[in-house]
Amino acid sequence: MVEDEDAGVVEGAGVIEGAGADEGAGAGEGEGVDEGAGAGGGTGADEGTGAGARGGADEGPAAVAGFGAVTSFRARPLIDLGEVPGPVVQLLIAVRTPSARRQMERLISEADLPRTNTVGIATMARMVWPYSWLLDRVGDDGVKLTDAGHLPPAAVAAVIDELNLAAEGIAPVSRENQAPPVVQLRQTAQATGLVQKNRGRLELTARGAALRRDPAALWWHLAEQLPVRSAAFSEVPPGMILLACVAARFTDTLEVTVARMLTAIGWMNPDGSPLTGAEAAAAISGTRAVLRWLGALPARPPGRTGQPGPADLPYPPPEGVAFARAALSRWPGSGHG
Repeated sequence: MVEDEDAGVVEGAGVIEGAGADEGAGAGEGEGVDEGAGAGGGTGADEGTGAGARGGADEGPAAVAGFGAVTSFRARPLIDLGEVPGPVVQLLIAVRTPSARRQMERLISEADLPRTNTVGIATMARMVWPYSWLLDRVGDDGVKLTDAGHLPPAAVAAVIDELNLAAEGIAPVSRENQAPPVVQLRQTAQATGLVQKNRGRLELTARGAALRRDPAALWWHLAEQLPVRSAAFSEVPPGMILLACVAARFTDTLEVTVARMLTAIGWMNPDGSPLTGAEAAAAISGTRAVLRWLGALPARPPGRTGQPGPADLPYPPPEGVAFARAALSRWPGSGHG
């Protein structure tokens, strides 16, 4: 991926979007989860059944750019499309290979998007705290940036200290580009319309100023801004796949699943090869960074890679599932929420 200092994460170079994927050439047709495995991981649902199996509905929501050519279903879907937000339906329709489409249907089914319950105000405030802190740090006067457009050393040190980045292995540094999480926080705040660069300063947008003291409204704002798209519209399809995986708690093979789905909707490399997991990771980097800062998709699952906590804690956490579900339901044009 290439970084644009004014726009955050931008489109991955060399990936062709929406090109015709051969029905038998989807990335990793045998990778990731078996076709018979449920989206929740290892549930072993039969291909002809599944949660919410009520048959097809009209496939006519407006097309979402970036999904490639729309194809019709060849088999009755496992979910009631009438209960699914329009952009998510469009994503499903765009999946061309049958096995990938079945897996996507199961992800959507397990995500249970019609559920409207979210989280309490206290949890919302805890989740958005990093962004609330940044809005307060920028404040009414803004922050003068370096000549390269980075946060100055004092602000970098404050982010590392106040947001406890030492717990993530980030050592004290003076330059923003030496601390990737700090770069991601600023860039995603820009990409979600909270702050902006103006004449060498980082300033609050009108929306950011309005949300500065309202954590619940900030939580919903961030949900409405995902997948990240202001920097690169191409992140919308991969970001939606990522959110579906989080909402379905299907993250053990996250990059492989995203790569497989992107290839199945027509994304490929210039030489015609399917996308790799690393390329998928680059495509979801902006949206994933927001989820990590919110604690919706922690960098290390509790108890699995040395992070304190019992190994049987749910991952992603319930608040992460709720946020991903809200993001998919509130995406522009969804008609839900």
